[in-house]
Amino acid sequence: LDPAFVRSAVRAAGDRVVVAVDVAGGRAMVRGWREAGPPLEELLPALVEAGAPRFLVTSIEADGTMEGPDLGLYERVLALVDRPVVASGGVRTLQDVRALAGLGLEAVVVGRAIYEGTLPLEEAVRV
Repeated sequence: LDPAFVRSAVRAAGDRVVVAVDVAGGRAMVRGWREAGPPLEELLPALVEAGAPRFLVTSIEADGTMEGPDLGLYERVLALVDRPVVASGGVRTLQDVRALAGLGLEAVVVGRAIYEGTLPLEEAVRV
């Protein structure tokens, strides 16, 4: 998560860049989720300053669990950035999608809930 790299990528690809930030314990995780990186309060403003047009934020603790998304994480992220944010991790039901949409997120990544049938895809897309 290098602001100089983000700046370079944005120069090359513009608003097609999506900066993915995987989070555990309030810190970005790096090197395949094995090492803790900087806290979100340091990292996200630096990436915004570097020109990141949007973020994909994954809650590592919720990812694949189908126990519900980490709403507190996304509230925190939205307070730190003035850019679109896509949420990932823990979504299991239409109520989860509604809760995330209510926070003002741009989109939600859903996987397991669709495969296991706990989330009706067509309704989720409408939300």
